[in-house]
Amino acid sequence: MDAINRDERMKKVTELLKSLYKQYHYSPKAWRELKALSGALQQKIWKLTNLGGTRWLPHVARALQTLMNDYAVVVAHMENTIESRSASADMIGRAKQCVQMLKDYSCLLFVVLVQDILKVLSCLSLKLQEDGITLPKALQAFETALLMLTSLHSTAGESLEGFLQGPAEGQFHAVQLQSFSQESRDRFDRLKSQLLDAVIKSMRSCFNDLENDKILQAVARLVDPREWPTEEADLASYGAGQRARRV
Repeated sequence: MDAINRDERMKKVTELLKSLYKQYHYSPKAWRELKALSGALQQKIWKLTNLGGTRWLPHVARALQTLMNDYAVVVAHMENTIESRSASADMIGRAKQCVQMLKDYSCLLFVVLVQDILKVLSCLSLKLQEDGITLPKALQAFETALLMLTSLHSTAGESLEGFLQGPAEGQFHAVQLQSFSQESRDRFDRLKSQLLDAVIKSMRSCFNDLENDKILQAVARLVDPREWPTEEADLASYGAGQRARRV
């Protein structure tokens, strides 16, 4: 997660999420207008969430999911705010900054990529928090997460694929995006590889002992039922030599 947090693009996305939350959380009028617009467009919206709290991963994942669900309504309302004569200068300025990012093709590509990465990390986090988690299961969950992240190099994740397979290229929820070009796609592919490599490297650093410590690996194999002999006689003495050496 540190690798994502440190990314300059993620810092900009985080500021975008905070601005959207501030726009609608502290202005009941803006929130009423947004809900009214969603009703007119016949699209259900979710309430934008704050990024505060100690658990960064679920807060950001939820905020991004809400943003993508509310995307068309939020963009339409922000554009109305920009043209409004009754909105304050702060509201208009914030709306302009948000619309600029929300309609940027490269920005949305990055957002859906982060969504796919966070899905993998969320699955790993939930697995490690399970009651009765064992060392073999933790190691298996870590290895599975690494494989899933590695696969994102060559295969689009669910969020990215859904974005790319939209009904019209260069659009998202019927909103025409800016900076759409093959060059921006190529640049994204390079940046995607860099981010995935950084996340994988950060994970390996966090789980270094679990992945490379020979004693932990031996213990993991020793208590992993998948490694146990099938013959009863062999099972009775399985691991005796390893236990003696550890002692």
